Amino acid sequence: MYVSMKNMLADANANNYAIMAINCFNLETARTVIRAAEEENAPIIVNIYKDHLLSHCNSNIIAPIVKMLADNASVSVALNLDHGEEKDYIIKAIDDGFSSVMVDASRFNFENNIKMTKEIA
Repeated sequence: MYVSMKNMLADANANNYAIMAINCFNLETARTVIRAAEEENAPIIVNIYKDHLLSHCNSNIIAPIVKMLADNASVSVALNLDHGEEKDYIIKAIDDGFSSVMVDASRFNFENNIKMTKEIA
């Protein structure tokens, strides 16, 4: 089932277990990661690194595929944009259906880091 990382991580925290986040870059790696999670009966986070969106698959292609795989899975699956640095790509990932995004504004000073994160959140 396709879920929010917020609820997934809250349950892991409350019940003292970890959830793997595996970087994927195409349909085959996402499918394999979800199958492995099902074999272990464990929730999984499918991470898509921002550079992979640019070079391997656009968010409007991968998000619906991962959502379909997740809806057919026997475990909880979240889709996370990993290290999103450009505001437009982050917002596009959200609009395309990612259940989570990681805003990486580390290149800015502390105040501007917070500002960018707030603009997106």
